[in-house]
Amino acid sequence: MATSAGPPAGGGEASAVASVTLPPPPGMRRPRTWVLLASGVFAGVVVAAVAGCASTGTSASTAAASTAANSAAPSASQPANSPADTSSPAPSSPDMLALGQTETLVDPSNNAPLGTVTVESVTMTTRPGQSFGDRPANGFFVAVHVKATADPSNTDGWDIAEPEFYDLVRGTHYDPGNGNAITALTDAQSAADITTVLAAGESARGWMAFDVPSRHGYIVYAPNSNGQPVAEWKY
Repeated sequence: MATSAGPPAGGGEASAVASVTLPPPPGMRRPRTWVLLASGVFAGVVVAAVAGCASTGTSASTAAASTAANSAAPSASQPANSPADTSSPAPSSPDMLALGQTETLVDPSNNAPLGTVTVESVTMTTRPGQSFGDRPANGFFVAVHVKATADPSNTDGWDIAEPEFYDLVRGTHYDPGNGNAITALTDAQSAADITTVLAAGESARGWMAFDVPSRHGYIVYAPNSNGQPVAEWKY
């Protein structure tokens, strides 16, 4: 997710005043020489000279210099000794999608395309997919079919993983395989896991299941380490 620095208070140019220092009477200490003050006056003259020379440059050079200066200078509302603002930006809202719609993902560091994710279907049932399985502990099994495709330009390898998805029902988070969902899928569905690393242009499809208390909710995709979702599919 820069301010302009104004002229120094009081304005005006510094004037140099010549003075003569008489030798001290015997027994008295020689007064100190204020080297920092003298250096400051000299530095001010040099800066003024450099600024005069810089005014003859191109507008692009002037703009770049102004940006650098403004980023270093404190604003009027922020004292020079105040700490920098290190608060994290507010998370953006996830994209709200319908089943079958596709979410396109990019790398935020360079805006390069990563790939796409689509929740293709959701199947609701109260019976396990395995003959030895138990019925849903929370009321309903949700079997979800997901497709992921790496962008043809993404040659870095793209990780897609089942734990990056969850079911959100009335504000409660349900992970894949929770409750009795481990037996919700058939043998063929269980063998099709979305977790893999995709090369450029490759696709993968997979199934996952949730044990939830309602027929309606959201399949959420949250691949980032901060846990914030990037897309939600309503069912």
